[in-house]
Amino acid sequence: MRILVLLMLVCNQLSAQENLIPNPSFEDSSIATRKKYEGMGEAGRPLCKDWIVPNQSSADFLPDHRSMLLGYPAALAHSGEGRVGIILAAGSFAQNADKGSYKEYVQARFIHPMDSGKRYRIEFYIAQDRIDKHFALNIGAHISKTQLLRNDHFAFTEKPQIVYEERKTVTAEQGWVRVCGEYLSQGGEEWITLGSFDTTRMISMRSIGKKPEKKSVRAARYAYYYLDDVSVIELRENENCKNSSSQFQQWYFLIDASESMNKEGKWNHLPEGIAQGISYTAEGDHLQLYGFNDEVFSLGNDTIAQAYDYSALLQYHPKGATAVQQGLKKIYSEISQHPENTSVVLITDGQFSLGAFKDTIERYYKHRNISFSVLQIGSKNNKSLRKTAERNGGYYLLSDDSEYGREIAGIVQNEMKDREEVNYGKGKFYVTPAFLFTLILTPIIVVRWL
Repeated sequence: MRILVLLMLVCNQLSAQENLIPNPSFEDSSIATRKKYEGMGEAGRPLCKDWIVPNQSSADFLPDHRSMLLGYPAALAHSGEGRVGIILAAGSFAQNADKGSYKEYVQARFIHPMDSGKRYRIEFYIAQDRIDKHFALNIGAHISKTQLLRNDHFAFTEKPQIVYEERKTVTAEQGWVRVCGEYLSQGGEEWITLGSFDTTRMISMRSIGKKPEKKSVRAARYAYYYLDDVSVIELRENENCKNSSSQFQQWYFLIDASESMNKEGKWNHLPEGIAQGISYTAEGDHLQLYGFNDEVFSLGNDTIAQAYDYSALLQYHPKGATAVQQGLKKIYSEISQHPENTSVVLITDGQFSLGAFKDTIERYYKHRNISFSVLQIGSKNNKSLRKTAERNGGYYLLSDDSEYGREIAGIVQNEMKDREEVNYGKGKFYVTPAFLFTLILTPIIVVRWL
């Protein structure tokens, strides 16, 4: 009965933190129809899985690190590999006296409509192409109950509810920039449209005393930007854009609660050890903590890590077998709904292999930088778990005494250090041999005709 109540509470908490955006990081390209510029098409056509182009323009889907734009390397994604690229404004050659500048947008339908009277955090990341000589204004997101469509390639006139610092812009020297705002729902909203909601054409970087980050033989006749990591998440009480962000770390602890953990006081030493280890997390980091034996259950879920009452672990008594794959499936199914920085930490005394699930762990690390670490309790090394952790950005530590806190702290500190050293795209470009060959032997100007 106690577990049932806990699970009901967990479901309520998880629904409050669900990201309403499908394919939020543009990693799923299973139905992608366009991977580069192919000219303009009908409004509402698919761009990649769950994302469409709402006007007659030519937004770009860039699925991996090797993605190119007209033979030139695109900026790396903010996270994972996928991102999209759009023209937010163009020059006088693509200007209409009544309708303004040529504009590109991307659009998605929520997983389910917004609830009435709720506060939502609308967040996405944007970066300017490094060769751009121009920029755009009024970059933001529009939330609507009905789908926005436009049968030309000009600007939407609807006012966006979320705007990046009005009359200011994002420049390449800033790298990836977070755009975030709060939205109070009316109820029934189910569409988000991203772009520049401004009829003005592109503005020269010189007007603000700046110049392109990189010189290029490609003539920049437009203001080109990249988008990544879009989220629409309901805010809890006292949360806002400053203290609720995908920049905070999500820690998933999966703890072996099988019968063997009762022996030698292993389970009794866990609360103090976890408390010591998590004390090294950053302020605002969130914790998801699950136990597993014959089933998977919550031991404290979706809370501020440093505020968790770890003594609650002592109220549970380990029993049953070791169904680790069920626990991992539970965790990774939740992770798939969130673009947040995430680390998975498995704590076990078991000697087992993860089997085919190793492929899932590797896929999440490769595409979304979700690391996998293991604290092995006991004196026997688990070579399979060790290899899985080392291949997927994590750490494998063996503890044959009761000082779990030291090892958990080591995992946490090393994970945080690694993430501080990762730069997802600022100033980073993939250069292919073909690109260098083209640049050296055929220095021609490539123009993207509209």
